[in-house]
Amino acid sequence: MLVARSAAVCHDLLSSRCPRLSRNPRSPGRTRRMEVPRLNCPPSAELKPVIPSPVPGLRPLISSYVIAEMAPINDRTLSILITGFGPFSVKKVNVKIETNPSSELIRFLPDTIALPDGPDAPLTKSRDNHVSYPGLKAMVEKVYEEQEWDYIFHCGASAARPKVSIETRARRSGYELPDTDGLVTPGGFAVPKGEGEQEYATAIDVPALVAHLEGKGWEGKVQVSNDAGLYLCEWTYFHSLKAATGKKTKVLFIHVPSPGGELEWTHEKLSACVKDAMTWVIMKGEEASSA
Repeated sequence: MLVARSAAVCHDLLSSRCPRLSRNPRSPGRTRRMEVPRLNCPPSAELKPVIPSPVPGLRPLISSYVIAEMAPINDRTLSILITGFGPFSVKKVNVKIETNPSSELIRFLPDTIALPDGPDAPLTKSRDNHVSYPGLKAMVEKVYEEQEWDYIFHCGASAARPKVSIETRARRSGYELPDTDGLVTPGGFAVPKGEGEQEYATAIDVPALVAHLEGKGWEGKVQVSNDAGLYLCEWTYFHSLKAATGKKTKVLFIHVPSPGGELEWTHEKLSACVKDAMTWVIMKGEEASSA
């Protein structure tokens, strides 16, 4: 990204009033040119030619430039994590997922995320997390204890939705369904009263992300969602957003459909869509941090 600082050479250097240009007393019809000091440009500066305004009666003797200092490329190593869930079943609502697409798509993701304005960022992958309330809460706690992440992406399955859904928020209460181990949460709360907000929202501009994905070829296949399901996906999202409060970590939850369906998804296509979403989020986040 180039940030123009200032015009380095003014056009007065081209005028007869400039003290660096004077008449040669030996040859009155000629102009004597004196040495013009070199510009001390920073190493990261780039010189861009600019067409100077014409000065009547005087032929330009030098070129004029604007110095545009390049913002240094962010060469720090980003910490990026993506998580997925393992198989699960809920007898109460007759749901059974033996192969979870949220973990399968991770298999097709590269080990690094290629960023146009910086080095490739390594991607940490956490697949097949056990689908239980206490297990997922412990997983989130461990993730945040290990290090301070720059970006965390959680993926979960939503077989009832044909589109990839980008979730905007997670709520504290309403978790009534039992997990895959048959456990329920006390009162349906993610945390006891007084230990968290009623809901947490992601800092990521989800509508802008969806618009970007539509422009990348995913039109009609992605959507903004304000309802993450009040089950283990939203439970995970709530605890992750809560843990990220006051930290630099940006968190996003992405619901993916099962392969097939009316939109003919495959694990490879789901992976490509999620990768496009991750890349945009990281690029926008790094642009904002370096502004």
